[in-house]
Amino acid sequence: EAEEYCLKFQEVAMKIFGKEHPLTALADVNVKAAYVYLNRQELEDESNERTPKLFEELDQIINTQRDFLGEDHIDVCLSLVITGNAYRYTKKYIEGIKCYQRALDIAYNKQDFYVAAYVHRYLAFIFKMHGGPKESLNHSNKGLRLWSKLPSSSRAQAFADPDFFAHTVFNLNDIKSAEKYMKKAQQLVVASKNEEWMNLAKGAVKTFEKREAKNCLLNTNLF
Repeated sequence: EAEEYCLKFQEVAMKIFGKEHPLTALADVNVKAAYVYLNRQELEDESNERTPKLFEELDQIINTQRDFLGEDHIDVCLSLVITGNAYRYTKKYIEGIKCYQRALDIAYNKQDFYVAAYVHRYLAFIFKMHGGPKESLNHSNKGLRLWSKLPSSSRAQAFADPDFFAHTVFNLNDIKSAEKYMKKAQQLVVASKNEEWMNLAKGAVKTFEKREAKNCLLNTNLF
């Protein structure tokens, strides 16, 4: 459904503004984001002929945005994040880290700490996949500190999946810290008074509390 709306946005933007316009570029990158997410398993296949073209198109979008909006516009930041996601799914971790880091620099320069927190999240995830547990935990902590300072509504949205930070430290076999992260996530979600996310956080904390410290593998049905 999201892809369908992205395509409609792209069609309208192209019709009204033409191809070389920042709003059309924003529409284009949203379409690419939907494609990357829906085809992430296919992107892992190195023989996929579509992948090189995808990165060419993403580069073109970013260049268009830079030409019209400048190097440090938040739209450029978001496009870099989506490109980083594509690199992560294709297991090109070094390129992905570079994209995320450039996006993080823009987010901080613009003082958009909501976006910065999300980029820290992605960096934590990619470092965990790339064998950098210390870097992963470092970015997890930075993201958590940023989200803690955001308004309650933003905190709730950021913690719609509050298990991520717990996963990071849980995979380092630090069960007590994982429980601490889960409880912190619960506190932030409770502050938002969003019942759906609050129940999710409570359930996740309860599950962690029941697990034995010797069990170092996450059950696939944990969350």
